[in-house]
Amino acid sequence: MTTNDRDIRFKYEILKELTLVEGAARREWPGKWGFLLTFNEILLEEASKRGISKQEYLHRSQFRKPKGFSEPPIWPARVQRPFPETTTGMIGWRSCADCLLEKFGPLYRSPKYTLPFEQGYSKIFLG
Repeated sequence: MTTNDRDIRFKYEILKELTLVEGAARREWPGKWGFLLTFNEILLEEASKRGISKQEYLHRSQFRKPKGFSEPPIWPARVQRPFPETTTGMIGWRSCADCLLEKFGPLYRSPKYTLPFEQGYSKIFLG
């Protein structure tokens, strides 16, 4: 990390803002989503009201995958050629289109903190 990166973060107070947002989210989470912590107990209460025992409810609510079912991989594995070796015996870099690191598009640019492009001057007005 260069000192220029640090200067930008201090200048725009990015870390301070992230800390404040995370703190607010931490304080608000129990009020908004705290019921999810006791959701299983709520479901067991509803099951007991309907006359279903705890063991029967747990047996019915478990998800079972069908036999022979498997999800396809997200990225299919392909057979790759071996890594190229350089003249010094070090492993080289594959530069084909399939081996690009930019699989997901360009880096995210924040609309608030991305610095605008400054055009250079093409004419100088004297006087």
